[in-house]
Amino acid sequence: MKLTESKLREMIREVITEKTNYIGPFVFSDRTDKEDLLDVVAGAVDGYSNYTKGMEYKKSDYKKAYQEAEKILKKKHGMSSNEINRETRNR
Repeated sequence: MKLTESKLREMIREVITEKTNYIGPFVFSDRTDKEDLLDVVAGAVDGYSNYTKGMEYKKSDYKKAYQEAEKILKKKHGMSSNEINRETRNR
């Protein structure tokens, strides 16, 4: 496959504009697939609900990770809050 200058510029632009989230123990981006984002939501909800003082990450990190992952699922994958809740309960 020959990489043209325009294709290379397009690839660089995609990487630069991709928003990567580093929130608590979670790393995900706008390009993360649906299943991985649902795992982030499930993990964040679990971390938030089972939080105890002295944990490595703040309770607010788990809440923020949940909110950001949910926002991407709604925007990029067209899922509703009910669908997200139903999918994460099965994990």
